[in-house]
Amino acid sequence: MTSGIYFYTHQLRHTFATLMLEGGCDIFSLSKMMGHSDIKTTTIYLAASAKHLQEQMEKHPLNIF
Repeated sequence: MTSGIYFYTHQLRHTFATLMLEGGCDIFSLSKMMGHSDIKTTTIYLAASAKHLQEQMEKHPLNIF
């Protein structure tokens, strides 16, 4: 019996990275968790939601948004 939900390993890595970032994990720790030797590789997986980005901009001390 199958669930009918299909996904690829890449989708799981992308989701993991995005959720960790949005949960407050720093990119350097995330890079280590994902086994990347170069942080640039980690940034490929990161796609923060528009809501998360807006929240981060609102936290900035020079918030003019």
